[in-house]
Amino acid sequence: MSFRNYLLHLHLHIARGVPIGSTGPDANKVLDIRALMKNPMKKFFYFLLFLCCSITVSAQNPDSELVKKAETGDAEAQYSLSKHYLPNTETVSEDGMNWLTKAAESGHAEAQWNLGNAYKKGWYGTEKNDEKHLYWVKKLANHSDIEKNKDFIASAQYDLGELYYDGEHGVDKNISEYLKWEKKSADNGYYPAALSLGYYYKSEGDKKEAIYWFKKCMDMVWAERHEEEEHAFDQLRELGVTYHPADHVGHNH
Repeated sequence: MSFRNYLLHLHLHIARGVPIGSTGPDANKVLDIRALMKNPMKKFFYFLLFLCCSITVSAQNPDSELVKKAETGDAEAQYSLSKHYLPNTETVSEDGMNWLTKAAESGHAEAQWNLGNAYKKGWYGTEKNDEKHLYWVKKLANHSDIEKNKDFIASAQYDLGELYYDGEHGVDKNISEYLKWEKKSADNGYYPAALSLGYYYKSEGDKKEAIYWFKKCMDMVWAERHEEEEHAFDQLRELGVTYHPADHVGHNH
């Protein structure tokens, strides 16, 4: 008997105040819980086991109301259930992946982001799959609720742009699509996209555009956490530009 099952077994017997039976060769022997409870130390010990078991049962079983909502198609409930079964990216759970997929199919942006990354990076024990990764990246990049899910959508737009630039993982290289998605991502506040565009235009010899995007990158980072983005700063210095976003936030040229 596993420790968890032992706790469940003990929990039921303590709750009911009935004898606990052995599961070994001496199964005919029983232990009267009420007699044990007369001993203060044993009483304390069983209290701890009861508490531990209660926590274990609670952790294993999701809230019934949450399950009901998820079964009716509520995307937020479906995603919450997926996180119950998949508390971190190392966890493997068929139930968790089923609910994560349902939430993503219901249009939950964060679920789509997690599912796309699961197929890209092998999260939750998932086999990497370029086709499924691309499907969910595109789905999220085109998500309609930008105001509510800007960070996740902008991240997907950046990822999609990079896929078009690299021309790998089942995607044909397409610079027009790269520029389209990187600019969408940058416009939605994702500074790595602005940095990527700066590098691109610098490599193409377009100094004006490179400076614009490097400055925009620095402005974004400064507005977010009052720090200078070192890579953009160094690139601007190479282009002969000294720029401090604290003095110019909101003025990218």
